[in-house]
Amino acid sequence: AVLLFPICLAMYVHFSDYAKNVMCMPCAPGTELTETESLSCEAPWWASQEYKADAHLLFCGNYRKRTRLTWTPGTQGYMGNFLVHDVTSRSNDENDAAALLDKRATRATVFAEYIDGVRLNKIEHIRDAFLPWTQDLN
Repeated sequence: AVLLFPICLAMYVHFSDYAKNVMCMPCAPGTELTETESLSCEAPWWASQEYKADAHLLFCGNYRKRTRLTWTPGTQGYMGNFLVHDVTSRSNDENDAAALLDKRATRATVFAEYIDGVRLNKIEHIRDAFLPWTQDLN
């Protein structure tokens, strides 16, 4: 019974796209990008910094990009900015124009398969279908 749980978990992660998205994303599902605090998180969100590269390779393999999400809140009424970079890329500078994803919002919430961002009037929601950690690199 003790060995059955890890085997079932491994099979679920291997076959479920949603589980892969959760395991391979840079921030924990439901992470709030607020109007007042900067944030930077790196995939996989659940592994400690020293084991992130190995954990990503084990659970996400070479079929998902290892990403970093950086949030900078806006100031004086301006929208904030979230950037997603490939951690393994040579140009992974937070301000690099080569970001995999570059979006503006007042605040946002990170989910496994989308980022729900609220713009200026806090009514319009942005849903971006392309998130680098959800794309298989076949």
